[in-house]
Amino acid sequence: MNKTREKLNAVNNNRKLTQAQYDAELNKIKAELKPVLPYLEKAVSLQPKNVDALTNLKNYYVFMQDEAKTSEINAKIKEIE
Repeated sequence: MNKTREKLNAVNNNRKLTQAQYDAELNKIKAELKPVLPYLEKAVSLQPKNVDALTNLKNYYVFMQDEAKTSEINAKIKEIE
């Protein structure tokens, strides 16, 4: 995840990118993160009341811009807290 974060920071800080280039780079980063989802979901399935696991999953959905899943996980977190 740290390498991905570094890539994201580099893309965000690169003021020379056009919007199209920025979007393309962001989509590459999102593609790199897709394999992480099953592990995040597994962590939640093993510990469904673990706020850290749920928060990690929520953050994934936020980054992927999945508003429906983000809201769903947010609701689960609020139920626990």
